[in-house]
Amino acid sequence: MLSKDRVVTTEVLLSFKERNRISHNSEDSAIRDQLYLSYLAIVDRIGEFDPLKYGRGLELVFERTRYVRNDALEYFNSNFQNLLLEVSLETYKSDEGGV
Repeated sequence: MLSKDRVVTTEVLLSFKERNRISHNSEDSAIRDQLYLSYLAIVDRIGEFDPLKYGRGLELVFERTRYVRNDALEYFNSNFQNLLLEVSLETYKSDEGGV
């Protein structure tokens, strides 16, 4: 399992903030935690992957974190069911160590 610092780099944090139009730094710590917990939840669903190398996995992490931040997490799995399945199959096929 990748560490929090390896998953939530400054680049990843800034990319998420830009994508979600967050311009302040007051929530950076909470956003880092949410991104990492989302990564762990996605890994539980699709298997191990490196979000810095596998863009579709990072996309899922970003989207799940967005749902967390908007108090809509209960809708994430149903709204992203197809992508979760596709990515799960990709990570399974690529190798036993993940993407």
